Amino acid sequence: MESFDFLFDPQSVAVVGSLRGIDSPAVRYLRQYKNAGFKGKLYAVSRKSTEHIEGVCPCHQSLKDIPGPVDYVIACVPATVLMDLADECIDKQVKAVHIFTGRLRETSDPQLERLEQDIVRRLRACGIRVVGPNCMGIYRPESGMTFRFEFPRETGPVAFLSQSAGNAGHLAGLGIGRGLRFSKIISYGNGTDLNETDFLEYLTDDAETKIISLYIEGVRDGRRFLKALARAAAKKPVVVMKGGRSEAGARAATSHTASLAGSQLSWDVALRQVGAIQVESIEEMADLLLALMFLPPAQGKRAAVLCGGGGDTVSSADQCEAHGLVVPALSQDLREEFQRQLPEVGSLVNNPVDYSALGDQAAFDLTSKLLARHRDFDVVVCDTQVVWRLGYHNGLDRIAAMVDTFIKVEKSSLKPVVVAIHLPDFIESAAWSALIDQQARCWRAGLAVYPSLERAIKALAGFIYYHDVVRGG
Repeated sequence: MESFDFLFDPQSVAVVGSLRGIDSPAVRYLRQYKNAGFKGKLYAVSRKSTEHIEGVCPCHQSLKDIPGPVDYVIACVPATVLMDLADECIDKQVKAVHIFTGRLRETSDPQLERLEQDIVRRLRACGIRVVGPNCMGIYRPESGMTFRFEFPRETGPVAFLSQSAGNAGHLAGLGIGRGLRFSKIISYGNGTDLNETDFLEYLTDDAETKIISLYIEGVRDGRRFLKALARAAAKKPVVVMKGGRSEAGARAATSHTASLAGSQLSWDVALRQVGAIQVESIEEMADLLLALMFLPPAQGKRAAVLCGGGGDTVSSADQCEAHGLVVPALSQDLREEFQRQLPEVGSLVNNPVDYSALGDQAAFDLTSKLLARHRDFDVVVCDTQVVWRLGYHNGLDRIAAMVDTFIKVEKSSLKPVVVAIHLPDFIESAAWSALIDQQARCWRAGLAVYPSLERAIKALAGFIYYHDVVRGG
């Protein structure tokens, strides 16, 4: 395998492009790298400015004016000057160029297609690797490389390889508040040089990466890609979202990243054969990745469900069984234990648990502990029932107490535990912030946390399917 250290741990980065305006692409990259704590040397290159970028880094009019070597160049320039920049990169003996510039091959304009091919061919002939064009590039928190201000600086076990820049940012954003952390995110766009298979092969052997996720619209070499995917899935969990599944989606993929999407049936069969898990949305991908990150392997699919309110117990049971989980009735020995330890309410305990009938927090704690530890249950599903609990004067305190219980359940049962903490759109900001804090308490304690009970159940079912079917138990 070719070493990609020059991509993911460059010692020097030059951002080339217009520095006019705080939201110009070049300025954003410079400020983002500075904000993320980039560990190498950072330079700005602009023919029309020689000033420092608000204290971020020095500015030069050409790559050749930079003292010392430049490993990695981010090109935020118009397509018409890309060839000139390629020549500067060759003269400077740059190792890699990330071409942010779009509106090339994906436009289906023959002249722009040739321009893209000529630029990449010229760089490759001189040993320079290319990320893109038409992409956001690389996020690696360990080295301070990023393309979004809000991305966490903490590293994690998940890698995301995305043909779409928007989905690359969307996945990270969905998981920030729930503990989803990344080793690397790679937005590679048109993939004219380094493509999906190159990066997949690298991530398969990457020690930082324990879980691989991909958003794919099309591939350059289907046979090579499937071979790489099979090898990756044999070593690590691999989660795939295929874009362009419909006829309309395939047309959109062509204009987005110049990709030929291929038939969905072929993808379905191929992904099953190699042992990759397919999801249908970025939300579903984030949810499953959180389960793969946080949960210990399940020994089965029998669920103890801690819920609230009669209607909620019914719908939670329906959702569990709709997604392939089993919700067993309480065994006789467990019923007798509840009646012995909770004589006033023990006869009201069932699975799912309607904890609104239990009376107080102590009864709920005991009920949760007995259910979670019992041999009849393999996994535990917990719902805080935020909406009606917020109606109490101490509603947030009640939710915090429930989270305390769920954390204790996870630590004492050693079983997979998923938690739902809803974030209703009608609550005031202080309550919203408090609920975000409870989400953080969950994931910092090792719990997979979700914004709805249905999403928690679906992610748990996908996690069980992976360990039971894909990995063979």
